[in-house]
Amino acid sequence: MYRTLGISQLSFEEALLLRREFIPESSCLHFAKSPVCIERGKGQYLFDDKNCRYLDCFSSYSPVGHSHPEVVEVGRRVLSSFLSRNPAQFRRDEVVPRKRSKRTSYGDFDTPNEISALTERLYDELRKRLPPHYDTIYFAKSGAEANDIAVFLARAYTKGEETLVVDESHHGDLSTIAALSARMFHRHKLIPEKWVHVLPVPVKDSPDMLAEAKKKIADLKSQNRKLCCLLCEPIFGLAGGFIPTSSCMHSVVELVRENGGLWIADEILTGLGRLGTHFWGFELLNSASDRKCYPDILTVGKPLGNGFPISLVITSSKIASAAGDALNQLKKPPLESAIGAVVLGIIDRDKMMESVAKVGAGLKAKLISRTRKHHILGDVRGQGLLVSVDVVTDKESRMCNKVDALHLWYLLKERGVLCCLEGPERSSLMLQPPLCFTAEDGEEFVDALCGSVEAMRMAYAPKTDLRFSQFGDGGSSCGTSCSFEDRPLPLKSRVIEDFEELD
Repeated sequence: MYRTLGISQLSFEEALLLRREFIPESSCLHFAKSPVCIERGKGQYLFDDKNCRYLDCFSSYSPVGHSHPEVVEVGRRVLSSFLSRNPAQFRRDEVVPRKRSKRTSYGDFDTPNEISALTERLYDELRKRLPPHYDTIYFAKSGAEANDIAVFLARAYTKGEETLVVDESHHGDLSTIAALSARMFHRHKLIPEKWVHVLPVPVKDSPDMLAEAKKKIADLKSQNRKLCCLLCEPIFGLAGGFIPTSSCMHSVVELVRENGGLWIADEILTGLGRLGTHFWGFELLNSASDRKCYPDILTVGKPLGNGFPISLVITSSKIASAAGDALNQLKKPPLESAIGAVVLGIIDRDKMMESVAKVGAGLKAKLISRTRKHHILGDVRGQGLLVSVDVVTDKESRMCNKVDALHLWYLLKERGVLCCLEGPERSSLMLQPPLCFTAEDGEEFVDALCGSVEAMRMAYAPKTDLRFSQFGDGGSSCGTSCSFEDRPLPLKSRVIEDFEELD
């Protein structure tokens, strides 16, 4: 950015000082104790300011890989040929698209009809992957906006406000959606709004999700409060990769509908083929049951644009009609449509779902096999390339171990692997990499994880007020009380001198 503007590039240290001065502390950095300055990406890899390579296991927003040349090129083509307005809103003779003297191998757009065709191509790509009753699509810029619009539609249709959400969920940071993100309640000690009702994640030893839903809906009816919707992921990815049983999920949805509510499925993380066997999360649930249950509204986020700010709200014309013409301006932007169509085309052409199913199954099997001997690594869950590993105090109690999880997160970073911390108390290591992730990348992650656990066992124990965890084959941790900042980092990150090696 600085080179483009003709300004000398800041050093990482200078940038951090400016960040601390002008950006509020609430906007925290990943790896705040030793931040990473990512400068570029290629495929499933990221590179920092020192040209160190990192395996990216957290960028679900880039399903076809970072800096994909076809995605970059189609964006350039639209921007160099036309405005961001939908050309279908004008008569043909009113539009003079920009022409270039030299045409690239891709060509440039000479008529507004060519750009209009791009906006229709995305609709065609989506129609192939959705039941026919989904005939209305709204565009937005982020998953948070999409979920906000979805709740607006649900309120307009049901005339209700009371909303059910699932614990540990996160649906965005806008005011309404932040109030519906149960993860915020735990991490920031917020009190839920009176119209927000949290259901438990349906896992072992937790309250029954269906029973809790019945109880909460009965309470609402007794107070004459009208139900609006259930907003949740079909697969509870951010809660730690939990896959609910079809019978449980379908029963909850049917209960909501019987009481006048809608089901909004947040497919931002679980959609677009990430699960391997199915394109959408709700399809995975339907595949395990004779009862078919389709969301009334589903939302798609920035993965559709490979990181470009685009999101969708997909619903039926029956539900959309309740909003009147309030959302008419959210239809058919050519730039977003073109990029989204190309991303879906790449997923199809490169058979990424087949690869995800195979690589994900192999990764999960390796994790289960090789983490058995490590007492702080618990359940391995997930589907496709949405996989989580619990970090626990021991395999018997399976209590969340957020201290060791944080230290493993840092050690993985030093071994050149970046992943997420999700789940209860942020005690689960979550993998949600680009869909071009390979079996060799999976081996690299498993090696790095097991090596990091062994490094913790051999070198030090985490400082904590709780009892020390058990490591390795039953050996107890050492009694050192040094802080994380004082501990030596075990490995140097690898450096790739020639970035073009990945081409």
